[in-house]
Amino acid sequence: MPEAGTVAAFREAVMVLQTDVINIAGECLLEHKQEVVGVLVQQQHEEGVSGTGTALNPYTNDYRKRKIKRGVYTGHTDYSLTGETQAEMNISVSGSEYSFDSPTTANDGNTISSYLKKRDLQSFELTEENKGVVWRIIAPTFNEKVGSRFD
Repeated sequence: MPEAGTVAAFREAVMVLQTDVINIAGECLLEHKQEVVGVLVQQQHEEGVSGTGTALNPYTNDYRKRKIKRGVYTGHTDYSLTGETQAEMNISVSGSEYSFDSPTTANDGNTISSYLKKRDLQSFELTEENKGVVWRIIAPTFNEKVGSRFD
C-alpha cells in the first residue's frame, strides 16, 4: 500500500475508483434490465436496425414468405416471428462489457440469437443513439451510487 498523500497513493485511489465506476455501471444495467432490453427490442422490431444503424440483414425469401403467410411481416427484418426471442431477451455484464442474448432455441437446440448474431454481427448491439437512451435510463441510479461512495 503506497504512503498516503503520494502520487502512487493517488494513482491507486483513481484505479480503485475506475474499477468501482465500471462495476456500478454494470449493476445499473442489470437493475434496469427490463428497460434496457426494451431499447434493443424496439431497435430490432420497430426500427429494424443493427448496432451500426443500418438495416438488419434481409430475411431469406422462404422465411419472408413464412412471415407473410402468418401475417406478421412488417416490411423489414425485425427478428420476431412469435415474439418469444424478444420476450426472453436478457443482458449480461462482465466488467466493462455487456451483451444481449435470448435463451430461445431453434429445433436443433442452438439459441436463435446465436444464429441471428452470425447473420449480422451487430444485430444484438445498440446503436450510438440507443446507447444514449440507455445512459439516460441508468444515469440517475448511477449518479446516486457513485455519489454514495463519497458520502
